[in-house]
Amino acid sequence: MLRQALLSCVLVSLGGCFASERDRYNVDDYWNELGTTHCQVMLACCTRAEYNDWWTTSDGDVFECEAAHQAPNNSGTIRQSISEGRILFDETAAHACVTALATIGCSTFEQAYRFRETYCESPLIGTVSDGAQCFANEECAGGHCNNSNRCAPLLAENAPCTVGVDQCQAPLRCSALAGGIDFTCNLGRPAGSACVEDDQCADAWCKSASDGTSTCLNACDG
Repeated sequence: MLRQALLSCVLVSLGGCFASERDRYNVDDYWNELGTTHCQVMLACCTRAEYNDWWTTSDGDVFECEAAHQAPNNSGTIRQSISEGRILFDETAAHACVTALATIGCSTFEQAYRFRETYCESPLIGTVSDGAQCFANEECAGGHCNNSNRCAPLLAENAPCTVGVDQCQAPLRCSALAGGIDFTCNLGRPAGSACVEDDQCADAWCKSASDGTSTCLNACDG
């Protein structure tokens, strides 16, 4: 019933369920819809225990799903870049992203933030060419603003990469696969693998046990 109600809400009026009454649907409306929809789909696809476990740290701190999946950390930079024309915001593509998320099957839904917009064409279109100065990945036509603040192409799967640098095509992350020493762009280690941090795991969940070990888990079985 939750999934049906969510889908009905999105399809009947893409702007009306979450966005306030404005003359123009903007990027903040989109982020709010995307975050709310993500958390509702997660609730529909996961058990309540899985949902609560995902949002609770090993120290017992609880995080808010919607806050984590709405406006990104660099939202201020993105807003400024939109106003300057360095990023184009495509309203039609934004509505399509929310619809795609609302209708996604549980077997393909991924709750980790790195899967954001991998099920649709991003409505944030970068206009800055490779080699030109940038301040956010979203500004770049190639998708990556490097450490020298220059636009560059994102790296494909299995490409060598620098750990800690967001340079891989989403949802890939730079990590060493289990048993390996080379850092490459990959989807991560399967459930049951030893890990140190979330980005090493395919489901982006590295959970610590009472004995001090950490293991990759399937975040939600659907």
